[in-house]
Amino acid sequence: MRIRLPLWIHQLVEYLLAVLIVTQSINAGKAATFMAVTGGLLFVLAATTDASMGAVRWVPPQLHRLLDVAVIGALVAAPIVSGGTEPIAWALCFLGAAAVAWLNWHTQWSRASRRTAASKAPAEPVAAAESTPAPPGKPSAPESADPAPAPAPAPTAASLGASARNLAKTVDRTTRGASRAAGRIYGRAKAQRPDKGEKPDPTA
Repeated sequence: MRIRLPLWIHQLVEYLLAVLIVTQSINAGKAATFMAVTGGLLFVLAATTDASMGAVRWVPPQLHRLLDVAVIGALVAAPIVSGGTEPIAWALCFLGAAAVAWLNWHTQWSRASRRTAASKAPAEPVAAAESTPAPPGKPSAPESADPAPAPAPAPTAASLGASARNLAKTVDRTTRGASRAAGRIYGRAKAQRPDKGEKPDPTA
């Protein structure tokens, strides 16, 4: 199965390859200049590509794909054109060219393919209550909350006046009843008490 790599991994590997080629070019003899220039171009290409690892996003991914072919040709041609005989120069150039070619083949270049891969991710499961249809012939009635109690009507001036008159009548009746009851109790007590001015009959 063909491996599909995101473009940011392609950029990251190119950064590492560019640093390796530039740092090892000092041991490449006559091919040192070619290797250093090619490694620098590879680093700049990775840094200017329109992807997440790009420092400035100037180069579209499809143009990067074509420029990778130019980098592969430059790496292969560097030891040949320079006439170098150092084994490290030949090994680094050919291995670097092979690595860039492998990355170029296995990278997802088009944005459409990256969106398609993202859309193939499993969707979140839908809640069971939402996915289960209602049985036929038995429509489910929406649950209704208990109706809120109606607010009490605001008191008016007429109702307040009637309440005041009723209260006054009740107080008046209560006061009169209490006064009559107190008068009766007082009269009975006075009638039962002997008069101090009268002397009792000794013959009685």
